[in-house]
Amino acid sequence: IFTILSLSLLMMIGMADGQTHLWGTCTGGGLVGSGSIFMTDANGQNLHSVFSFDASINDIEPIGSLVFASGKFYGIAHLWDTINSYSCYSFDPASGILTNIHNFSANLQYGDTTCSGLTLASDGKLYGLCTGGGANYAGVIYQIDPTTNNYTDMYDFIDSTGYNPYGTLIQLSDGKLYGMTCRGGVNDGGVIFSFNPVNSTYTLLNSFNNSTGFLPFYGGLIKATDGKLYGMTSSGGANSNGVIFSFDIATSTYTDVYNFDSYTGYPWGGVIQATNNLLYGMTYMGGIFGYGSMFSFDISNNIYTDLFDFDDTTGRQPDRSLMQASTGLLYGATSSDYNNGVIFGFDIISNTLSVLNILDGWPDGSDPECDLIEVPDSLLSSFFACSANFSLYPDTMQAHHYYIINNASGVQPLKYLWSWGDGNTDIIAYPSHIYADSGIYTICLSIIDSTGCENTYCDSNYHIMRTSNYMVYIDVISQLQVGLKTMQSKNEISIYPNPATATLTIYQPSLTYNQELIITDVLGNDVYHQPINNSAQSTIDISQLSIGVYFWEIRTGSGLQIPTSIPTSVRGKFVKE
Repeated sequence: IFTILSLSLLMMIGMADGQTHLWGTCTGGGLVGSGSIFMTDANGQNLHSVFSFDASINDIEPIGSLVFASGKFYGIAHLWDTINSYSCYSFDPASGILTNIHNFSANLQYGDTTCSGLTLASDGKLYGLCTGGGANYAGVIYQIDPTTNNYTDMYDFIDSTGYNPYGTLIQLSDGKLYGMTCRGGVNDGGVIFSFNPVNSTYTLLNSFNNSTGFLPFYGGLIKATDGKLYGMTSSGGANSNGVIFSFDIATSTYTDVYNFDSYTGYPWGGVIQATNNLLYGMTYMGGIFGYGSMFSFDISNNIYTDLFDFDDTTGRQPDRSLMQASTGLLYGATSSDYNNGVIFGFDIISNTLSVLNILDGWPDGSDPECDLIEVPDSLLSSFFACSANFSLYPDTMQAHHYYIINNASGVQPLKYLWSWGDGNTDIIAYPSHIYADSGIYTICLSIIDSTGCENTYCDSNYHIMRTSNYMVYIDVISQLQVGLKTMQSKNEISIYPNPATATLTIYQPSLTYNQELIITDVLGNDVYHQPINNSAQSTIDISQLSIGVYFWEIRTGSGLQIPTSIPTSVRGKFVKE
């Protein structure tokens, strides 16, 4: 029996430091087309989905940014109920459990329709803004206690002092929360306000007007190094295309510091101040290609610099804000492009933008409507546990052939060491191996993930059989390879879970009638052949099937007018455990 090599060999391969990761949400895509929570490494690369929303189970699709508190992520989502409302949720990365904390549609008098994320305040509570609902149907400031999940309507907006807030809140050293509304105030163009969470005192600080800035949208305020608040409006100003403004709390002085034009575009998000003291932001439209731009603004001399114009290859129409990570790079997202959205990085030293991830729709997600956040791995120690697991199955369609499904998990990228028990090794995720002789071999997989987590799994339960003059072949495949054949964007078919034990669920976002499901074993024998009911989701019983690898096919009947994006036959594999 083969003795596993020391993990020091894996250490020689090299791995990332992995002290932090970036997290975000997608409003679409994922395993069943309802959005996802994703993460990347500290450099914004190696994006993969951590959780896929299922509208048929959770009734929600995420929108806006995450916030991390008390070991969990908190966010808001579109709620697909009868009145098309919204909800607040928590996600425990250690257990993978998502909890719907508050359904706004259940009590519209306490707030409804929220479009941006939550803010963690110094009292340990989370605060957010509703665009609608409340006592005056003008929106609310609400609070969530992460220790109890209690929801509290803290303040109800009214038309005269500001209503319909779309953005986020910021807490300053005075303990107050500061934010903006999109409408209301003296000129019905929105206001800047403060709110004291201790005594629920709301104060109108400034009313926007059309000549110096009007209608702030998703962005929030920031406090810059000169002590002033900075933000952007989506309209108004000298060119009616929005402005960058400053607001001095001490003197209540509002200043329109830059006026966007038809070329520089319309900003929907907010600005940040980077370590070089420049403000950075994005516009939703404008630029050479009309898809938005990225800019810097020097508050010391009011110089605006167009840094990058988005196009088809780098993503279109960013509607949220940037963030600066501990690497010093800026990171952001575009919600749509020729594919499903882009995660990019920007080097403020060289002023270069790099596309780091093009979203694939399935399985990782599409349309990231969020600001990214950075969370230290030390706060997620239970989540970052890794596992070097695999399963081996004989391929009875082909003699002397076996499949190993690589079930290894951990924070990507993983480093692999396969030991085949015959003196040979491989260091890639999905190798192939040939055994020259029959025998009982101990197959081992050792991994190290990007956080330094190490794990080894060995299995000697399989007798590798061969007959004379034949070699034995083993192919390692991924979990995805025994599942869905990748399809076009929104017209994906999902069959899950995989591996499965008792039932299989079939999900089709684009419903096609007159279909049938055929399941065959590895010998090609039909073990299931039935029509699929005419619904987006179907569940079938596979509890009577033997353990092994099976092949499925969804076949569409002839004579129908079928969209060209939906093939008449889709095939894949799954494992019955």
